[in-house]
Amino acid sequence: MNKSKVGKLGRTSVNKKYSKEIRKEWCRKGAIKLNRILPNKYRVMGGRMQSKEAKSLGAFNSAKKKPLNETEIKVMNILQQAGYSCSINNLSDFEVHAIIKTKLRPFEIDFVKFESNIPKIIIEVTNYKNEIKGESLAYKIIKLKESFPNVKVIAIIPDNMVNAGVIALRNECDYIVFNKNINLLIPILKEL
Repeated sequence: MNKSKVGKLGRTSVNKKYSKEIRKEWCRKGAIKLNRILPNKYRVMGGRMQSKEAKSLGAFNSAKKKPLNETEIKVMNILQQAGYSCSINNLSDFEVHAIIKTKLRPFEIDFVKFESNIPKIIIEVTNYKNEIKGESLAYKIIKLKESFPNVKVIAIIPDNMVNAGVIALRNECDYIVFNKNINLLIPILKEL
């Protein structure tokens, strides 16, 4: 039995066991708790949706706490060997796990080089080989390029990524580097 069927069974049993008035009271109590947690300026549409400002703050906080994965550590070492500095603040050449605000929403980016607070070079690293990850990364790049058309994007992907994901990325990225050729990152950065 999948999650969807379990959820429907659970809702059906709750609907049979408890009256509509009791269920409405639970919803009201939940809304009151939510309204106490979220400040007024972040509540939109009755507390159901956060503003872009609140999402950006949440994304920033979670990104800065996220540890680097194995490939990101390799990229950071290569950047440092090439003479670039990397850290989680914007005082270095490349900011790690930076948040870039776009017209659509804020996006977390693995490595970003800023010039005058505008992203110049973006390096996105993924270890997932499925088609959906490639396409979602391509969508992210499309939205970033809509807001920052001059940004150069380098995607570092696994050697065995599904072809559809690679094709989606080839259409949107300036450069694609496979994990086995990760040392090609240095000449690409010198070219930029």
